[in-house]
Amino acid sequence: GGAVWWGVGRSTMSEFLDATLIVKMAATVLLVLAATTFAERFGAFIGAIIASMPLSAGPAYLFLALEHGAGFIETSSLTSLSVHAMTPILLVICAALVWRFGIVVALGAALVVWFGGAFLVTRSGLSLEAAVCLNVVVFAIAIPASLWMAADVRAKPVRRGIVDIVLHVGAVAAIVVAAILAGRVLGPRAAGLTALVPVIWISVAVILAVRAGGEMCASVLANGVPAMVGFAIAFPVIHLTVVPLGWPTALSIALAITVGWNLLLTVVSPLLARARPAGG
Repeated sequence: GGAVWWGVGRSTMSEFLDATLIVKMAATVLLVLAATTFAERFGAFIGAIIASMPLSAGPAYLFLALEHGAGFIETSSLTSLSVHAMTPILLVICAALVWRFGIVVALGAALVVWFGGAFLVTRSGLSLEAAVCLNVVVFAIAIPASLWMAADVRAKPVRRGIVDIVLHVGAVAAIVVAAILAGRVLGPRAAGLTALVPVIWISVAVILAVRAGGEMCASVLANGVPAMVGFAIAFPVIHLTVVPLGWPTALSIALAITVGWNLLLTVVSPLLARARPAGG
């Protein structure tokens, strides 16, 4: 009996924790190390632009697509679009509170709102139209609310330490693994939610608050709000194109959208700076 149970247990575990996971993790680690090096060496605006790239959601979706195919990604992307509306809310709350109350209170309050909102929209099973409308409404409120905190603060270069690297890489790696395992165990909706946990923003907020101060932290988070619009465009595109065009084409288009949007923001950043309230 024990031998039979052990054999079944090993077989079941091997379905969820296989050797390919190590390869996927290694690829993710290399990507995060390369990207975060740039994010930590420039001002608030450039830091936000780099941090808003699909550094955790991108690898998670790639690996989910490799394992499950287009139909799975079609469902996951709709869930991710709904959950994505919570991210600009998190950024605004954390940026507004970190000035006065510190990173623990600010991030704690923001995460409570994020997870509560993500749970509600996931349970609601929003249609594509409803999810798009939700994102439009949230960004229409969050972008103006973030302007007064979005001055492009310049800080002295921050040297990367081993703790910073472990925090970034470990956090992103955890999200990628969680998304993969959620897809294998719980299905596409759970994977779509897990892939959108704002792990990059969480790690960046903690590091900047501790090493560069609340003003720098708030500025990076606030500058990240308009940058996240690219995701709100990319997810509907994935949902609509992944089945007819295939997941490689759909994910490539989505990546081009997010990168292109951030490049556009960089070009028009002088106009954005003039739109900020005086003293912001």
